[in-house]
Amino acid sequence: MKKITNIVITILFIVCFKSFSFSQKPYSLENDKKYFIELRNNNRINIDYPIENIINELKNKNTEDKLKDIEILRRINDTKQIPILEDLLLNDVSDEVRSECALALSVWCLESYSSIPVLKKALNDTNIRVKCDAALALSSLGEKELSFQTLNNIWDYGNNPLTRGCHLGFQNIASEAAINNLRYDLNNKDTSFALSAAIHLAQLGYFNEVFPKLKNFLASKVISIRGGAIRGLTYIGDTNSLDLIKNLLNDPDKTIRYQCKNILKNYGITDSK
Repeated sequence: MKKITNIVITILFIVCFKSFSFSQKPYSLENDKKYFIELRNNNRINIDYPIENIINELKNKNTEDKLKDIEILRRINDTKQIPILEDLLLNDVSDEVRSECALALSVWCLESYSSIPVLKKALNDTNIRVKCDAALALSSLGEKELSFQTLNNIWDYGNNPLTRGCHLGFQNIASEAAINNLRYDLNNKDTSFALSAAIHLAQLGYFNEVFPKLKNFLASKVISIRGGAIRGLTYIGDTNSLDLIKNLLNDPDKTIRYQCKNILKNYGITDSK
């Protein structure tokens, strides 16, 4: 069984995930949470698999089975099993299992506000990814000050696989310090991190600051960078941004062309190629 994809990467770190950008709708801060709740609900499934089997598998020592079952509980929205996930978060021997449990409790998945005390305990985990994912979950559940302390410490390490997670947390927190961290990374030498920061700032409404960056990213030869820049421009959604998206209807890559066509359609621009 392949490794279960990290929930946050699957749902939110969609810089290079075209399926999200294809259906991108005009953005407003007011509708942002509604959109992600809708996305979360659309990822739910009905599954004919005895819940007793899932519970038993979560109690065994097979990490792959546990990861599979955490994903099932998340997608069927089985909040009755939250105590089991909380126990795994604090006690399982697998870093990956603990990490996935933290994310499963977030607002994007099981939306377990009652798990905040447990998530706070998980901030003391010995594994940095588990700490990061617990802080992310807390930031999504409104625990901004405490989550910022952990995310800021991780972000201070410099570019690493958790940097984008920190960016997401900074967007959730949206304090002056969190926003300044995103601004700092606009000039990150790693284009993917600079793009991530720009997208999150665009979601927070800092359009004038990020527009020049996003425009420059459109010249990248990397498809995922161009796709991410398009996503950021979609959040801005003004005439200049949409004109740039129109210009990409002749992009060499068909997925970029499809992405742009659907974005323009959602903005009511139907005379595009």
